[in-house]
Amino acid sequence: MNMTGKVYLIGAGPGSSDLVTSRGLSLLKKADVVLYDYLISYHLLCQCRSDALLIPVGKRAGHHSLPQEEINREIGKMAEKYDIVVRLKGGDPFVFGRGGEEIQYLREHGIYFETIPGVTSAIAALSSAGIPVTHRGLARSFHVITCSTKDGGKIRNLDLYAKMEGTLIFMMSHRRIPEISAGLMEYGMDPDTPCAIVSSGTYVTERRINATLRTVAGILKKEAPVPPSVFVVGGTAALDMNCDYNSLSGCRVGITGSTSFTGRMTELLKDNGARVLPLPNLSISPIGLSDGELADILSHEWLVFTSANGVSVFFDELTSHDIDIRSLAGCRFAAVGSGTENELRKHGLFADLVPNEYSVDALAAVLRDHILSECGNHPENVRVAALRSTIGSKCLYRSLTEAGIGFSDYPLYRPLMQNITETYDEKADDGSLSLAAHLSDDKSPEYNPTLDYLVFGSSSGVHNFRPYLSKVRIAGALVAIGNVTAGEIRKIVDRDEKLNTIPVLTAEKFSASGILETLKKDWKKNRPSDE
Repeated sequence: MNMTGKVYLIGAGPGSSDLVTSRGLSLLKKADVVLYDYLISYHLLCQCRSDALLIPVGKRAGHHSLPQEEINREIGKMAEKYDIVVRLKGGDPFVFGRGGEEIQYLREHGIYFETIPGVTSAIAALSSAGIPVTHRGLARSFHVITCSTKDGGKIRNLDLYAKMEGTLIFMMSHRRIPEISAGLMEYGMDPDTPCAIVSSGTYVTERRINATLRTVAGILKKEAPVPPSVFVVGGTAALDMNCDYNSLSGCRVGITGSTSFTGRMTELLKDNGARVLPLPNLSISPIGLSDGELADILSHEWLVFTSANGVSVFFDELTSHDIDIRSLAGCRFAAVGSGTENELRKHGLFADLVPNEYSVDALAAVLRDHILSECGNHPENVRVAALRSTIGSKCLYRSLTEAGIGFSDYPLYRPLMQNITETYDEKADDGSLSLAAHLSDDKSPEYNPTLDYLVFGSSSGVHNFRPYLSKVRIAGALVAIGNVTAGEIRKIVDRDEKLNTIPVLTAEKFSASGILETLKKDWKKNRPSDE
């Protein structure tokens, strides 16, 4: 074959989208086509280019997996057509991932390739659950064993495994744990040997079940761990190395809103021990400004930003029009809250005014009073430009114009409700992937969880998520960034019998950090006693 493309076999890591290697992520973002396994994180796939071709080749609910020979041929066919082809595999390509067979095919057909290692779930899923695979005095070795055999027959060599020292790690073991435990005991392993099952490791749905070889089969008759599962046997399975005294340890939080908001919240919550499920359902589409519009904006005394997105889009506009940041020397800046203020700081600018209460209403009142105190009897000489979305609140216009202050509204972007389609493999018109199938797919470890909290970062995010709210089980509360967002949530839950018993919490401080403090306070009060 005369190939022009190159194939990258990338290990996606154990599950959670932030555990892929930086090299793997960099290549994924450049890929022309991505052939991916079913268990690959939805959020990792969202890192692909909007025009990239995404091809599912692994087993998923209601569909058969492709035979390995067909996968090999599909990879080769894509390499004939595209420059950068990614074969995205869970864990590491060479740990029970059949990556070797794919490379043999590529070599036989003269196709260029490169392997990008990944973190195997054999170690990482256990580590995430607090189980070390080695520990001084308990285990000086570990052994990784697959429970998936070519002929589907019994697991071989249990007699040998029963005599091994160290930690035994059984992969793809979900339905075979009773067979494994019985076999190990039959061949002489102590029935009181500790063991544990870690299901959906590193996902928000991660669960750990502790047992011994004697008790595990009985426990499984009552418990129902969700695959994928890792079964670990040995002394280290009795250890728990997780930090359970983080302020949000054990707390499962879903976050809706824009990609930037869910990203900020995810980082904050994970730093405090929470397990996080980002559900970004809003994106933005810049409108574009003319040279004349930008010149007029720069003639205003005050530039007002009501979101971090507004700041980002505005500075992109300056760059695209080759306008030097020094052109802003005569402007002062007002920001609605700390997130917007921090976005300004990224561009080397510090806000002149930020209200103590992070809301547009508070910003309008504080800015009005500040201008009136400075300008005396001539507020009309002060010009304010609001740089924001097309659906910005009218209170800024009303508050400032009623005080006689000159006001201009410049919509910079449209918020897009991501088109949540019914088919996972289908892309929406804006290039976004579908959340719907994941939210209703009880086979997906990343979705259909029980959450302690579901956070909303805007009222528009509430509207967009409304059709899917009933698909997410809420054990704790719905959390709003501010009063307007809380009001929109209550309109929905008050009309739905399934939802109207769920409490609605409002952050005292209308910001990401304010939401964090609200969650910490409520979790401390309501955290389950068995956590």
